[in-house]
Amino acid sequence: MQVVLLTDWSGWARGLEFRNNLFHSEGIARYGHHTSRADNGAYGIGPGWGPAREVVFRGNRYVGRHEDRPEDREVPATTAPQPIKFNDWPGPQFDPRQPDTFEGYLAAHRAWMLRLMERRFGWKPEAND
Repeated sequence: MQVVLLTDWSGWARGLEFRNNLFHSEGIARYGHHTSRADNGAYGIGPGWGPAREVVFRGNRYVGRHEDRPEDREVPATTAPQPIKFNDWPGPQFDPRQPDTFEGYLAAHRAWMLRLMERRFGWKPEAND
């Protein structure tokens, strides 16, 4: 699941713009604002942007299932490329409830990103990279 969630981080967003992005979901993508927070850190999400103001989507492309998708003010001028299928997608996942695993996650994520760059662009890092 993918989420675009606006919440109160010492104030709500104002004048936020999402432009020319590819929102790709192989599950369900949700858009909205936080309405509650569980003891395990999970957010309750409601449709719309809640107290956030002037949230604009322009020229984005949406692939897959999207619930409560915002109105997009522009049709993309060009088509964003289709996502590349990878056998190891979505890659390493970090669980913020286990902060002691962060260093291992960073190492695994870096190795995964290097493989991604090599497959997508044929780029291989130099020994000092």
